[in-house]
Amino acid sequence: MIGEKIRDSRKEKGMTVKDLAEQAAVTTGYISQIERNQIEPSLSVLKRISKILDLPLAMLFATEATGEVSVIPKNKRTIVKFPELNIAYEFITPHTRNGSNLMMDAVYFKMEPNSHASDEPIAHEGDEFVYVMRGKLEFRALNKVYTVEEGGSIYLPKGIAHEVYNPGDIAAEGLGIVTPPVY
Repeated sequence: MIGEKIRDSRKEKGMTVKDLAEQAAVTTGYISQIERNQIEPSLSVLKRISKILDLPLAMLFATEATGEVSVIPKNKRTIVKFPELNIAYEFITPHTRNGSNLMMDAVYFKMEPNSHASDEPIAHEGDEFVYVMRGKLEFRALNKVYTVEEGGSIYLPKGIAHEVYNPGDIAAEGLGIVTPPVY
């Protein structure tokens, strides 16, 4: 599919294979093989082609919309309590263990006052975003403490080990999103 998108975009721009190859600093044969999906080009070549064609790199990897719309009533949320975490998650996206092809997990959570989310630091295979809806949370990551108060948010790139603590005297509530899904 990447090859077809490159070919279609190149043609829309009125470029020949030779034009694209010269500007991307590769051979015409290489471009031809890419467009026929015979090879998988390096990321650096894809970035150059993307820039030349004024086509966002992410668009090369995007797929046609094939999913279906999901509505999850509050009383139908999947609630999961992980043994290693002191917190329960209510999935507000369809739970991904059912074989779906979702690109994220989104959860609502409530964290009791003066409590830690886990006994050990947490690290995900995906990027994590947390929006604090009520109260405040402290995130310890990279030898620093980040305080996120009500209405604030934090973004943690994949693989960053972090601890979460509710220092307040009220339960903290929030929305957490991890992409790609990890649960």
